[in-house]
Amino acid sequence: MKSAPFVCAYFNMGLECLSLILKHAFYLSRCYNGAGKNSMYTSHEISQLQACMQLQQAGRWPELAEVAAQLIKDYPQNADAWQLRGIALAQSGQAEAGLNCLEKALACAPKAAHIHNNLANLCAQLGRHAQAAAAYEAALALNPELPEAWHNLGNIYRNQQAWEKALGYYAEALKRWPARPEIRLAYGQMQEKLQHWQAARMSYQQVCRQAPQLWQAWFYLAHLEHQQGDLEAAEAFYRKTIELEPTQVDAVFWLAEIFLGRADYANAIACYERVLALKPENALAHNGLGQAWYRCNRMDKAEAHFLKAQALAPDFYQVINNLAGIRMAQRRYDEALAYVKQALDLAPDFVDAWENLGVISRERHDLEQVEQAYAEALRLRPRAGLKVRQALLLPAIYQSEAELQQWRARYLQNLQTLLHADLHLADPDAEVGELPFYLHYQGEPDIEPGIQLAQFFQKACPALHFTAPHCQAYQPPEGRLKIGFVSKHLRGHSIGKLMQGLIEQLDREHFEVCVYPLIAPDDTMGHEIMEGADLAKVLTPSLYAAREELAQEKLDILFYPDIGMESLSYFLAMARLAPLQVFTWGHGYTPGMDNLDGYFSSVSLETAFSRPLYRGQLIEMQNLLPYYKRPSFAGLSKTRADFGLPAEGALYICPQSLFKLHPAFDAILGEILSQDADAHLILLEGVHPRWVTLLRQRLQQSVPQVYERIVFLPRQNEQNFLELVALCDVNLDSWPLCGGNSTLDTLVTGTPLVTMTGKMIYHRLSAAIYQQLGYTGCIVETPQDYIAKALRFAHEPGFRAAARDAILAGLNRVYENTAAVREFEALLLEKFWQSVAGEA
Repeated sequence: MKSAPFVCAYFNMGLECLSLILKHAFYLSRCYNGAGKNSMYTSHEISQLQACMQLQQAGRWPELAEVAAQLIKDYPQNADAWQLRGIALAQSGQAEAGLNCLEKALACAPKAAHIHNNLANLCAQLGRHAQAAAAYEAALALNPELPEAWHNLGNIYRNQQAWEKALGYYAEALKRWPARPEIRLAYGQMQEKLQHWQAARMSYQQVCRQAPQLWQAWFYLAHLEHQQGDLEAAEAFYRKTIELEPTQVDAVFWLAEIFLGRADYANAIACYERVLALKPENALAHNGLGQAWYRCNRMDKAEAHFLKAQALAPDFYQVINNLAGIRMAQRRYDEALAYVKQALDLAPDFVDAWENLGVISRERHDLEQVEQAYAEALRLRPRAGLKVRQALLLPAIYQSEAELQQWRARYLQNLQTLLHADLHLADPDAEVGELPFYLHYQGEPDIEPGIQLAQFFQKACPALHFTAPHCQAYQPPEGRLKIGFVSKHLRGHSIGKLMQGLIEQLDREHFEVCVYPLIAPDDTMGHEIMEGADLAKVLTPSLYAAREELAQEKLDILFYPDIGMESLSYFLAMARLAPLQVFTWGHGYTPGMDNLDGYFSSVSLETAFSRPLYRGQLIEMQNLLPYYKRPSFAGLSKTRADFGLPAEGALYICPQSLFKLHPAFDAILGEILSQDADAHLILLEGVHPRWVTLLRQRLQQSVPQVYERIVFLPRQNEQNFLELVALCDVNLDSWPLCGGNSTLDTLVTGTPLVTMTGKMIYHRLSAAIYQQLGYTGCIVETPQDYIAKALRFAHEPGFRAAARDAILAGLNRVYENTAAVREFEALLLEKFWQSVAGEA
């Protein structure tokens, strides 16, 4: 989501009002008449003109018009009488009649500079700029020392965007009227338009000294510093503007934009709301407020303000693009696509919309469109962050093993290109905001690519190297150690399920337990996790703001459950924010960062092959780490018919996310169904409809003989999901990426889960859970054994029942395992004191 474009409606210091001009233009000497004869006004004329001046000063325009009319009747050649009547009529709303009187005044006194000047003022007010310019030039030809004419002629050329010409006229006005702040402000504006930044700054500063109560001067100075990137100065000057003029909407709005850019969302929201209190129909403020709520993960509030902005300004293409972002967050991808295309119809060169088109197309798995959108965005605005995003692109669903290998080779080549490129990133989370999430699901070791990616980011953004002040001369506490859990997924998510019990059960005699969600939780589990901690604080979802907030917490231990799932925690983990920083297998990705001191695993998860691959210390527990709360499952209450499943034949289910279904696994599934002619395989649809389409296409090609017996069901709520698994005869674990959270969820049903183990942790999670449970009858080591085991469970009820009984009997060793928490505490304390001693 991008900020509103940096536009600001300059205040119209514009044409001086006629009453101001008149004070300097009224003379008591007779002007030259058309015959060129010079004579003085009579005493009666002078007394009448003085009476007119009093009426003018009182703003009694109708009376002035009548008195001037009588004076004209008595003295038809009195130019000032005609001028006064013209001014009175113009101020009364009769501009054309007033213009006619001023022209008659000039007929009486063609060499009266002040009348030419006031005629020009009225022409300018009527939009007759060419006529106005000619009248000003005529006034100056007669009286070059008329400063208001120089000023107003400058205004004419400024309105025509002839900045150089306007600047020259303002300079002439200043020579004659150096103390007039409005002229110096206009002069400064022209310097700013011509990008003479220091000259503009000096002009504004001089007005601030001359007329410190003139809020416009402070505002222009703030705006200049804002454009020049001195946000501290801009903030101070906007605040001064607001102090002098509390209802100055533009100053409050741009102050909000500064706060938004700093990720100071609380102050940004307060300022946008103040703008809307002053001006409820301000579309820019609704858009800005929507962006602030979006970044705070309050999609309901964000959407409401974006829709209001669109209602106020239907062609506001930036807000239409932002609505695409809302639909993206809601996973309503077709609507997101429609919004972003609407934005591009309105503004074909709007680069943010092209970037969002790429993101939406990636989620819809239209990779050809992704490439096209990113290419167009890079053409319009080459930037390093988008080049990185383009290089890290990977599919979620592959059509074959060959295609997977092609994409892997492309990714590895792109990574080498990045490593050798001269790219610079100021804020990689904001500029890139993505990681190669799907690389892990290719099922091959990713240690070296992980190390190289971290090296690239640290090279491109040296600011990622950061050490919290308390870590630089660290002194351990005398009492409890302060441990913090940082994740975007401390809510109703697999990571929330894995971490909730551990957070609640850690010994408070040894630890002060703190949780730091990267977005505010909006569900029951998220709130329960926060309530289960000693301290819960939602971090600002912006890299440097969140990093500073964590540094201020002065943690002793920092725990990352899921590095690699999203970008913010990944980049935070590159900093040293606690003396001991550890992580675990929430995602499975190997990040390859020097500031991660240990990886919590289990002896049952590692092998002689995997152990040497870790960067940093591998901490192996005897127990599996999570204190996993037992899912609530009371038993079956539904039938096959409730899910639209066939009444006869074996049912196999593989309830994994579709991106975990590796092309190499197709042959195993196909062989099971080939040998079980009446059976059906159940898969659950993904969050993206396109995934289902692509996987169906692949399965039609890879297992055509059994494709018709593969059933895709919609995603289910938790209770229906467990009932569906319980109805099935066999639960098929995916391979080479096995289940983790899904295994822990579904074992409670007793349905046997056939799993194939291997050399890496992502092969072994389900097997390790079985080992903890005390039953290994579902673990196999080869595809042939996997197929045979699945078929036997499907067709030997006694064998299946024995496995079910063994699984249910061992669940207490898997769920809510206090021994795992105590072991974790002991190893964590040991590692902490070793780390402190090593630093000493």
